[in-house]
Amino acid sequence: MNNKKKASLLVLLPVLLTGCSEDVMKFITRSPFQGAIESSTRSSPPVDTTGLPKPVKQNAERWEKAWAIGKDLRGLLEKKDFKGLEEMVGKLIKSADQYTSGVWQLDSFGYDIGHLDKEDDKSYKERIALLEAWAESNPDSIYAPVAVSEAYTGYAWFARGGGWGSEVEKDAWRVFKNRLEKSKEWLEKGRAKRLENPRWYAAASTVALGQGWEPAEYEKTMDEGEKTFPSYNEIYFDRVYHLQPRWYGKEGDWERYAEKVADRLGGEDGDVLYARIVWYVNRARVLYKNNTIFRESNASWERTSRGFDQLLSRYPDNPDILNAYCRLAVAASDQPKARELFEKIGSRMVYEPWAANEDSAETYFIKCRIWAFGKK
Repeated sequence: MNNKKKASLLVLLPVLLTGCSEDVMKFITRSPFQGAIESSTRSSPPVDTTGLPKPVKQNAERWEKAWAIGKDLRGLLEKKDFKGLEEMVGKLIKSADQYTSGVWQLDSFGYDIGHLDKEDDKSYKERIALLEAWAESNPDSIYAPVAVSEAYTGYAWFARGGGWGSEVEKDAWRVFKNRLEKSKEWLEKGRAKRLENPRWYAAASTVALGQGWEPAEYEKTMDEGEKTFPSYNEIYFDRVYHLQPRWYGKEGDWERYAEKVADRLGGEDGDVLYARIVWYVNRARVLYKNNTIFRESNASWERTSRGFDQLLSRYPDNPDILNAYCRLAVAASDQPKARELFEKIGSRMVYEPWAANEDSAETYFIKCRIWAFGKK
């Protein structure tokens, strides 16, 4: 797998983090751009002096469901069962089912629409042709135009790669821009149905990231999405990513935005939203390296902790939440909270939060656990 492909997927982290499979997560952790690593390739765990059971790696709960969604989607596409696709995506939109991280299951569908197991020109052209046939078969579809747009967006980033703009070759820029124009054209074809499909706004945000929309256009679009679908968390995650200094924001922008939308929701629900935003940003390790999110940003650990406490009250003893919360407690240097959470986790180490820059996930988990049980 070449670096161009790896880099193009890294740029699309807002999409990658919306319910990827274990195979996809392993691919991300192998990326030299990401810096995270796979547990079998690094140093052995240190001697664990905590007396707690040896960690047993398990997958985040969303991976199994996301994999099943992707498998069903690919099966329907292969059979050209466009009616089945309409029914499937309609149920995902109507149910608004989400993972504990706040990501909707709908976003797993959207991710698999636009990203291929085998990335090459032939495969993308075949996928786009299938999706265009779906759109042509049902002019009233609320999702088919968005699906074509998502595929063209993935195809565009495949051509560009994920490096800095100054590193992109002239021909790659031309192809990238042309494909994003096609993506936006299909977005416009789906505009009339956007108030029925929250995924339209996520697709628009990714196009905007590549095209560099004027702030007023982007904010108007996403404000409408927030108002229409206030429980669709992907809009908040996408805006936070858009506001990173490496893209279109300045230092402190994403933190102020997170605080604003959490305050608007208010109360316990606002704290939960804030915690999920910080959880999302911490998963995107290209933004902050291990243990730096609370040092290098203005994110509030106090509010993050309140939100995670609420999540645990709603999903008691959930391993995904416990591991993500514990990982952030380590980043915040909150030793008592980290120790409390490690005790609750026991051996149930969820892989994703502990994928580290230098160590294997298991090694890093044990190192952090030893720290949590050390001298205060």
